[in-house]
Amino acid sequence: MSDTKILNLILDKITGLDQKVTGQGKILVGVRKDVVEIKSEQVEHIDKKTDRLESRWMGKSRGSR
Repeated sequence: MSDTKILNLILDKITGLDQKVTGQGKILVGVRKDVVEIKSEQVEHIDKKTDRLESRWMGKSRGSR
């Protein structure tokens, strides 16, 4: 077995995702897209939380004046 085939088998076992290692030792993009999508969802989620906190805080400061 070549090193590339062995690395592909290891990656499949670890991640359960269909990752493939190229001859240059690079992991092809399919998996990284998932990671990027997850991160952008988390960022949107955090943004929504901060918006809500800011609007509550603004409302309280206006109300107390």
